[in-house]
Amino acid sequence: MEPTDLHTPSDHEAELQAADVDDAVAQLEREAGITDVIPPPPAGATIQDYQSAYTDAERNLFKMRTVVRQLQIRCGELEVRLNSTRRPRKAVPKDVQQHSTDITTLGRKYCVLIAPWPNTPIEIIPQRPAIDYHSEHRYVSDAANKQAARAELFDHIPPHMHKLMGYSAFADTFRVAIQTQRANVVHSARGIAHLLFPNVPADLLNLTKGREQLRHPEVCRLLGYNPTRKKYQALPPILYPSGQETHQSLVFRSPALLQLGRMILFGQSSLTQTATFRPHPNSTGKKWSIVEVSPGYIAFVAIVLIYLLSPDANFQERGAESQIAYHALFDRYKKVIISSIQGSRGRSLFKLWNEYVFGSATPITTDNSPNERAELDDEFDGVLNALQNDSDDSEEDTLAYGQGNALNNNDNNDNNDRDNVTHNALDTNGMRGEIDPSGPSLDNANQRTASHAPSVASLSQQLPSLTLTDAQNRAPADDLDAEPTQPIVSTRQMRPRPPPRSTATRGCNGRGTTTRRSGA
Repeated sequence: MEPTDLHTPSDHEAELQAADVDDAVAQLEREAGITDVIPPPPAGATIQDYQSAYTDAERNLFKMRTVVRQLQIRCGELEVRLNSTRRPRKAVPKDVQQHSTDITTLGRKYCVLIAPWPNTPIEIIPQRPAIDYHSEHRYVSDAANKQAARAELFDHIPPHMHKLMGYSAFADTFRVAIQTQRANVVHSARGIAHLLFPNVPADLLNLTKGREQLRHPEVCRLLGYNPTRKKYQALPPILYPSGQETHQSLVFRSPALLQLGRMILFGQSSLTQTATFRPHPNSTGKKWSIVEVSPGYIAFVAIVLIYLLSPDANFQERGAESQIAYHALFDRYKKVIISSIQGSRGRSLFKLWNEYVFGSATPITTDNSPNERAELDDEFDGVLNALQNDSDDSEEDTLAYGQGNALNNNDNNDNNDRDNVTHNALDTNGMRGEIDPSGPSLDNANQRTASHAPSVASLSQQLPSLTLTDAQNRAPADDLDAEPTQPIVSTRQMRPRPPPRSTATRGCNGRGTTTRRSGA
């Protein structure tokens, strides 16, 4: 069987190894008396002088051949010794090989629709846990949430492939597919970043990112970065329609967020189509038969949008420069979204996303009437408690990162660690759940001039018009004929919610879906 490498050296290690080899070869050449340069005969040299120089060159060449032979023998001996210490590569089961393409597709879909970083081991699940992972019940305890994650994975894998989940080759292929899809999404998102943020210089959105981004007022405003306190908002203005950051009911409705959500599934060309939107047959959304968004998809798009403006060069669980814990932030966003599904505002959110991503509707950029807005803010206030009341009180919100806070101590995938993060009240008039990385000072940070405000007009010139009619934005009326569900059991005081739709279907917006098994 073909052997595997025990260790792949880094670039620095490879340079050191090459230097050691050069030193060893030079030592052998000195011992053999090899001359680096043989001087040519001088001008006017005789035939005897040329014959002598030729003889010296031949002798030098012979010595070189001797050294080369010694090196060949030594390399052979080292290769034999190395092979004797290697373990043979395990053969990939034939069933896994036959389904490798399907496993890769499942991993890519899992990344986009369920979670970009799995919260459960990729292993065989004998029986589906009896839990609804689109219900707020999953968050009553860590154990329930872990069971919900297992149920998501169980439903995502087709029944005929469940037995393959016990192979390590299945898990390896699945994880690689998730990593590849994360990289693909980020690469595609960078291609339209200049369209999503027209007031941010293009050189701050490229691959060579750094902390100089946090010196640009518009970047700081969109990320909710406070240069004095060196903190970010947990729900930054980038997630809201322009100028409406104080209205909690409009979270996850920003034009840039919805446009990025459509682009990930249907490509950049989909952003130029409005009334005649026709997804390309080879687009991801068409090939995967996705017909509606999922809570995980909205949360995933949100953290990708934040990453595009961050000073981080790589999209990973914790940003190297910003120290943003994208994994923990994703889990919190997904929790908020799932907690709102049974409310009218939550259903309205999914309706807006589905109409825009899969149809010709456009996101709202104007606010509702004051009375309606107050009513919706009051309803969504209970959902935002998911970001506030999950752990002990703290002076600062340490949601994702910061010096000395919970998530800075351990980057593992244990839900318990992420759920033990402290949170402060999400003040709609100030910093909503601040995050504390170590960031540089901001020059003229308090300058909030009109030139730095996001221009919806300039954005609409490059991308579709971003408005909804009042009828499209209005929350749908509750279904009076719906069957009542079990009351939510929680350790915190929950606000009363309108009667949900019938639980006979699993769709996030109350209708069935042909892609539920794949996590759509």
